[in-house]
Amino acid sequence: MKKTEELVIITKTYDLILWSCNHTRRFPRQHRFVLGERIEQNLYDLLKTLIQAKYTRDRHPLLRLSHVPVSAIYLINSSRTRSF
Repeated sequence: MKKTEELVIITKTYDLILWSCNHTRRFPRQHRFVLGERIEQNLYDLLKTLIQAKYTRDRHPLLRLSHVPVSAIYLINSSRTRSF
């Protein structure tokens, strides 16, 4: 891997953050700020964990932790769809 190349998972996570920022603007007002903020914060936590794992030799504990924000996003999204 060249120094200028980034891991695909980090690039895709960043793209997901950008998509999410644009998508949460369309949430109804009553859900936009709380749920949108939670989703975006969990995505940033995931990105931070992936970047830490990139620069760590023992990646397994960090990669196991990456399931937490992903699960939280899933639960937040499923609760949002039930409430509309």
